[in-house]
Amino acid sequence: MYIECIRYIPQVVVNQELIVDTTIGFMNGAPAINVQGFNVYHKNRSILPFWKVAMAKAEGVIGVLEANFIKPTHDKQDFERSSICQKLEMRLKDMTYEHWDLYCHFVGHQNKKLPHRIVPQSPSTNSSVALQQFKMNHIASVGMVSAAPSVFF
Repeated sequence: MYIECIRYIPQVVVNQELIVDTTIGFMNGAPAINVQGFNVYHKNRSILPFWKVAMAKAEGVIGVLEANFIKPTHDKQDFERSSICQKLEMRLKDMTYEHWDLYCHFVGHQNKKLPHRIVPQSPSTNSSVALQQFKMNHIASVGMVSAAPSVFF
């Protein structure tokens, strides 16, 4: 739900130009399911399933990306902790929080950063005035008021 593709360009080597497309969104049933993280692939092989980069604030936000620019460990269960991997982790964390702030109120969470809506103090007064004006305009367009009761609506 509320899926978004974000392009990430890692600063690896000057000669190479890498572009990583990250797909991020809310999991179906997001308010009730406490799952978050990124599924990170290396050469089409799952290395880190549901890599948790953000804190509990971003529950329900999941993503997918293929990180061929990071070297996995020898057992293919994790990535080597390099500066490139740490930069990726920080960028994924930022993406998660940005996505959460933009779309969390659509899936049932409350966003405290959004301004509250201002509700008119007396909406019933405005609607009754509009109803009276409508009735007066209708009577004026008919030309005369009949003695028999009429239904306007």
